[in-house]
Formats: sequence, C-alpha cells, structure tokens
Amino acid sequence: MMGIQGAVLLAGAAGWIGARALALLAGGMTPTSETLGAIALALVAIGIFALRQVPGMARAGRVGIVMIAFAAISFSMVAIITLTAGVLGAIDRGEIGYGDIVLTPFYVLALVFMVAGLAGFALHYRANGPTWLGVGFAILTMVQAARFFGGDLVMVHLSADMAVAGWLALAVFEGSKKGV
Repeated sequence: MMGIQGAVLLAGAAGWIGARALALLAGGMTPTSETLGAIALALVAIGIFALRQVPGMARAGRVGIVMIAFAAISFSMVAIITLTAGVLGAIDRGEIGYGDIVLTPFYVLALVFMVAGLAGFALHYRANGPTWLGVGFAILTMVQAARFFGGDLVMVHLSADMAVAGWLALAVFEGSKKGV
C-alpha cells in the first residue's frame, strides 16, 4: 500500500507529465500547460515525502527527497512567475527566448535542487536497489544538469521533466512493493 502521500506523488507526476505533454503538443509553454504544471509540481513536492518510508532509505535518499521537494516548489514558482509576469507573451512576441528563463537565478536554483535530489536517489538506489532505478536516476541527474547548457531547447526541457515525473512514479510503485 502506498498511502496518501504516494497517491499524491503519483497524481503530481501524472499532472506534470500531462502539463509537459500539452506544452510539447503546443510547441512550447502555454497558460494551460503552466497552470497545470504549477499545480502538479506542488503535488509532487507534497507527495515526495512518501518515499521516506522506503525500507532502508539511506541518507542520500533522504536528502534527495528534500531536494526534489525544494526543486518542485521552485519550478512551480517559476511557472507562476511565467504566467503572471507577462513572460509567455514576451516569448510569443520574440522579445525573449526560453533560454532567458533558464538563466534566471530562481530557475538555476531549482535546477540545482533537482540535480542534487536526483543524485541522492541515484546513490540510494545504487546501494540499496533496485539497481535499475538507481541507473535511471543517475542518467536523469546528467540530463537535468545538461539542461543549463541547452537553455533554448525547450522541447528537451519538457521531455526531461516528463522523464523525471515518470521515474518518480516508478519509485513509488517500486516502494509500494515493499510496503510503502
């Protein structure tokens, strides 16, 4: 049984995937995709704490939980700022690019939190299994770190978000096998 927090994390992950899928279909961020994304990321931040119940959760994994929570809240705030500060309109008019958002301090901080959290999960699952989950988190750590260097590649950013959301959902399902 995964509990209420696990269900919240799964709902957040599903919403995050849906938000990014909407953005991919639209060719970039939209008010709908960013609103759904902000809500979904808030759910991820709340639900991620379900993973603390994974038997044998190592210190690196516990740090990963907190860092992912910080990242989700930070990226949610980036989405809210994007929605309320006229950023989407400026992107549509060609005044700024997506890469300009990536270079803002708040986005960089969110990305650092995400990389640290994914690295923590990679270390935990590498040591405590299942190993395939650790390998996936290690790959996602590198993909997320690379996002900083490909700021204008919005489709890469959206796809990377979908991969993280899916992998977090897999971690919940794997944890539920162990009584989480």
